[in-house]
Amino acid sequence: DLFLRVAPELYLKRLVIGGLSRVYEVGKAFRNEGVDATHNPEFTSVEAYQAFADYTDMMTLTEELLRSICIDLHGKPSCEVTDPASSGGKVILDFAPAFARVDYIQALEDASGKTFPPAEELGSPDATKFLLSLAQGLTNGAGGAKTGAALIDRIAGQLVEPELKQPTLLMHHPLLLSPLARAHRSRPGVSERFELFMLGREVANAYSELGDPREQRRRFEDQAQARADGDDEAVRGVASFVDALEYGLPPTGGWGLGVDRLCMMLLDKSSIREVCLFPVMRPLPGEESL
Repeated sequence: DLFLRVAPELYLKRLVIGGLSRVYEVGKAFRNEGVDATHNPEFTSVEAYQAFADYTDMMTLTEELLRSICIDLHGKPSCEVTDPASSGGKVILDFAPAFARVDYIQALEDASGKTFPPAEELGSPDATKFLLSLAQGLTNGAGGAKTGAALIDRIAGQLVEPELKQPTLLMHHPLLLSPLARAHRSRPGVSERFELFMLGREVANAYSELGDPREQRRRFEDQAQARADGDDEAVRGVASFVDALEYGLPPTGGWGLGVDRLCMMLLDKSSIREVCLFPVMRPLPGEESL
């Protein structure tokens, strides 16, 4: 059977296992996540993996790369763009200083005014009840989310992410949300991961890669259970990737960025359709067939 890939990640990491210490790819990926101002089923991404690096190295890469792109485009490390949350209001994106770093769970607690369960307990039934109650009290509700991971993501999407206007690294996601990321070396229950947000929208995602094949297999099994429980966003496990990990993945930093979304923001476009050559559009009358 043939399929369209959702990401090149598992293939590129297999190249690192095979001895290529630095790999990257700019290419197309495909996801059925609907169509809106920031989503198109076919999109362009860039992913990079570096052996003997971790998520802190990927932070430096992110800051330096975006700063240089902005300078190349606008002649300076800042640009004025439209804030999508306002009615035509402008905001200056500033890439010159070090990007703000925001802890994921701390941001949730600050925004909600609630004390969250310990990170290592977020998958428990009691924690899921707490998260469901909190989500149901938000403006857009729980939206059908049932699992702990889906509820946390739903809450952050309403309370935390829209407030991240300037380039911001949202860090240390719960392991529940990060099935391919390495556990934090000193903080139980959270991952060595960050996402880059600008204008309230995710642009990049990076982490220290999980290299333990037994732990990866267990997490894939947890993801399969989450999918059975109704979480459509749960990652599908790949047995051949776990087999590859048995040969040994060196400590590796991984990084991915949505090229179309970055272009959209830096060029001040209101829709991703404006930077895609052939976006998904409704057919014109009579265009369905000849």
